[in-house]
Amino acid sequence: MLNFKVNEDRCIRCGKCITDCPPMCISMQEGDFPVIQDENKCLRVCLAICPTAAI
Repeated sequence: MLNFKVNEDRCIRCGKCITDCPPMCISMQEGDFPVIQDENKCLRVCLAICPTAAI
């Protein structure tokens, strides 16, 4: 388990973590914060792409 968490104070909801996720395992409901759907597929690209280091 990755224990994927988003710092809601830092997250600007830009969606870069979602659009740059090769296995497409992150989603975001409208007005919500990113959520990882399948940790087994995660490549941790979102950690590097997040402009505010919210992940």
